[in-house]
Amino acid sequence: MKYMETTLRDIVGSENNVYLRSGNSYRESLRDGRRVWFEGEYLEDITSHPKFSGTVDMICRYFDAHQSGPLADILTEKRENGTVSSAAYMIPRNTEDLRRRGQVINAVVDMTHGTMGRGPDFMPTMLLGMYGSRELYIKSNPELGSNVERYYEWARQNNPIMTLAFVDPQGDRTLPAEEREYLRVVDRTESGIVVSGAKVVATLSPFAEEIIVHTLYRKDLEKDNAISCAIPVNTKGVTIVCREGWLTPGKEIEHPLSSRVDEIDAMIVFDRVFVPYERVFYVGDTEIPKYYSTTALWGHWHVMARITRRYEFIAGAASLIPKVIGTEKIPQVRDSVAETLRCLETCRAFLRAAEENYGIMGGVAHADDNIITTGRMYSVEQYPKMMNILREISGQGLIMRFPDKAFDDESFGTVLKKAINAQNYSGREKTRIFNYVWDLCSDSFASRLEMFEVQNAQSVPKNRQLWFDNYSKEELTALEEKVCRIVDVPTPSF
Repeated sequence: MKYMETTLRDIVGSENNVYLRSGNSYRESLRDGRRVWFEGEYLEDITSHPKFSGTVDMICRYFDAHQSGPLADILTEKRENGTVSSAAYMIPRNTEDLRRRGQVINAVVDMTHGTMGRGPDFMPTMLLGMYGSRELYIKSNPELGSNVERYYEWARQNNPIMTLAFVDPQGDRTLPAEEREYLRVVDRTESGIVVSGAKVVATLSPFAEEIIVHTLYRKDLEKDNAISCAIPVNTKGVTIVCREGWLTPGKEIEHPLSSRVDEIDAMIVFDRVFVPYERVFYVGDTEIPKYYSTTALWGHWHVMARITRRYEFIAGAASLIPKVIGTEKIPQVRDSVAETLRCLETCRAFLRAAEENYGIMGGVAHADDNIITTGRMYSVEQYPKMMNILREISGQGLIMRFPDKAFDDESFGTVLKKAINAQNYSGREKTRIFNYVWDLCSDSFASRLEMFEVQNAQSVPKNRQLWFDNYSKEELTALEEKVCRIVDVPTPSF
C-alpha cells in the first residue's frame, strides 16, 4: 500500500504475524533528533536525563510485559486472522470486550501506581474513537477520511507511543483569532499542508513518537484552524516545550510516587511543519470539531475506568492510615474512610452500568455516553474531597516525616524510632507509609495530579453545561409530562 510505504515508517514490523515491540526498540526510537526543551536547555537524549529516565523505563516495562510475565495474556490480543498485537488496540463488540479492554487499563494504572493520566494505552483508545466515528471524517472528505482506518491499522501493527495535542493556549481572549497562536494552515502544496502555531497540555509528548492533532470547536474557529492529523515528533519545525519537572529521582523512600514517573505536560510549537495529505484526517472543516465528544466517547470511558482504578489506591490509603495511628475506632474517622469507599463503589457502579448499556458506532462498542459523562463529573467533583480526607485523617503524620537516614543517626535515632512508632509499625515503616500518602495528596506532584484530573477533560462547570445541553430531550419531556399530568396542565412546548 503506497500510504504505508511512503508516509509511515514501520517501527516493529511483523515476525510470524506478531506485532509486538520490545522496550529496547522503544528506548532507541527516542534518539531520533527530536527537539525537547526542558528547564533551560535542549535535551539531546531524554533517555539519560534523570527527570525523564524513570518514565522511559516504565514505558519500556510496559512493552516488555506484552511478551513475557504475568500480564502478557492481558496486554495482548490474538485476532481471528492469527495476528497477535497489543490489546490496547482491540476493537470491542460488546460488554465482555469492553471489560476485557478495561483489564488493560487496570494493568497500566497498576504499573504506574495510578500516577499517569495519559498512560501508553490511552491514545490507542482515542484512535479507536476516531475509527469508530470514521464516517464523520469520510463524509467531510472521502480521501482524507479514509486515512483514519489506515492509520489505526498502522498504529496497531507498530504500537507507537502517541500524544494528544488538541488544547489551544490560554492567551488574551480579547484578541481576534488571527492574532493568537492557534495552530493554523499557513501554506498548501500538492502533497500536503504546512502548519504553524501551538497546542498545549500535550501530556507525555517528550516520550511520544507520534503527535495526534485535533481541534476543539469554538465560535471564532476559522477554516485554517480546523485540522486533524498525525505528525512524527521528530518532524522538522516541531519543538516540545516542557513544563517544570516534578520528578524526584533517587528519593524512592522519601517520595515513593514522585520519584518514579512524571508524564510531563508540554506546549508543542509548530513552525512551518509540513504534513503530507496521507497523514491528514480532515482540514478546513469547521463542523467536525463540533462532534469531538462523539469521537472521544472511548477516551472518556478510558478516563472513567482509569480514575476508578486510581480510587482503589486512595481508598486503600484511607483505610490504612487510621490503623497505623490508632484512630480506626473514632466515629468521624470511620465515616471519612467510608466516604472514600462509597466514592469508589459509586464509580465502579457507573462504569459497570455504562459498559452494560453499550452502544455501537462504526461496528465498535462504546460505553453509554450519558452514564460515563455523569460518572466522570461525579469522579472529578469527588477528587478534591478525597484528597482532603487523606490529609484530615493523617493528622501530624503528613508533616512529621523524616528522611530515612534520620533513623540511623547515633545521637537521636533511637529516640526518633520510639517517639513516632505505631502499634503495628516501626517509626521507619510508619514514615514510609506517610511518605506515600504525602505524594498522593499533598506535594506539588500530587497537586498536579489533582489539577489534571479536574481539568483534563474540560472543567467541571463546562462539562455540566455540555452534559445538560446533550441530555435526551425526549427523556426530559417525559419527566416533565409526569408532573404536568398530575396537575392537569399541558407540557411546555418551548
